[in-house]
Parts: sequence; structure tokens; C-alpha cells
Amino acid sequence: MAYFDIKVSVWQRIEIPEEVDPQTVIEYFRQHTGTGNIDEIGIDSSTYETIHDSEEELQPEDNGGESTVEVYDDNKQLIWNNKPQ
Repeated sequence: MAYFDIKVSVWQRIEIPEEVDPQTVIEYFRQHTGTGNIDEIGIDSSTYETIHDSEEELQPEDNGGESTVEVYDDNKQLIWNNKPQ
């Protein structure tokens, strides 16, 4: 079966435990670009809620010039994408 994939952006929510000061979270993100080691400040990054109504399709310019739509044939071979030439 042929198919296509579409890259999207979606917000996720992670609760800040009462024992963690929100200012600590702000300082963490001033020094880091993602949640990779957020466990070190007492937040379990695996306990997130996806906010489904925030989903938006991405365009190549939103994705560093890489494709955001890819079409595959019956053999799961990429046959087209929308990456700018």
C-alpha cells in the first residue's frame, strides 16, 4: 500500500511538581534548548500530555529547509517529497 507522511508541530504539556520552583524551569530553558536532562531539576519528562488541538502542519521553511511531506510507493520507497530544490 502506498502512503504519505506529513510532518507536524504539536505542543506537549509537562506538569511542574509543587516542590519545583517555576523559576528553576525558566533558568533550565535559558541554558538548554530542549527537555533532554530536565529530570536533573526534578521533572519527569516522560510524563507529558499531548495537546492535540495545537497540531499544525509544517512547511519546509519551518523545518530547516527539509521536507515536510513525503510520498512512498507500495515498496515503501520514497518517490516524492516537498523539499525545495
